[in-house]
Amino acid sequence: MAGADFIPLEPLELAGLRVGVADGLPLDRLDDTVAAAFTAALERIDAAGVRLSHEALPQLDAMLAVNAKGGIVPTEACGVLRDWLGRRAADIDPNVRVRVERGCAVTPADYEDMLRQRSALVRDMDGRLTGLDILVMPTTAIVAPTIAEVADSGVFARRNAAVLRNTSIINFFDLCAISLPLAAAMPVGLMLVARNGHDHRLLRIAAAMTRLLGG
Repeated sequence: MAGADFIPLEPLELAGLRVGVADGLPLDRLDDTVAAAFTAALERIDAAGVRLSHEALPQLDAMLAVNAKGGIVPTEACGVLRDWLGRRAADIDPNVRVRVERGCAVTPADYEDMLRQRSALVRDMDGRLTGLDILVMPTTAIVAPTIAEVADSGVFARRNAAVLRNTSIINFFDLCAISLPLAAAMPVGLMLVARNGHDHRLLRIAAAMTRLLGG
């Protein structure tokens, strides 16, 4: 997709890599299965000789402040689907429709302000990560719920937010990431995160991590 020449993928040596654990929001309210699998993975990574550190990321609080204005994605979704909302609102899944309608309430001034602030935060986060090879965090805060568990719209909203939260961080800051499977009672993912454009190096680290974690 990037038009780059093919380069064979060789796993990187893990010993000595600078691996940051993203503290704060990415680790908030993990369910027991995810927390146990993530802790076990960190222990194995630490034992592999990496330079493991816990990283505070104030940019995440700034991201929440930006999204509190309504969010960029819902606002843009409203722009695309506004005509459908007027003609065929009943045909849109109600859980999706409520998010699109929330975007319709965002003013043009707030939308422009969100874009401006996001651009500044993307640059700030890129600079913050220059001293690390990767960040690690759980891919999702909870294991996937069953359809029956999210039949209630209020429960759906909370579970959906928990599932989307960490991956949305990557999208907001224009980072690149990969999710590796972890052994657990239910499927759990370990997300490795790198700076924008560092995809090939990230894949080489992921290949080594896969060997280490037995995925």
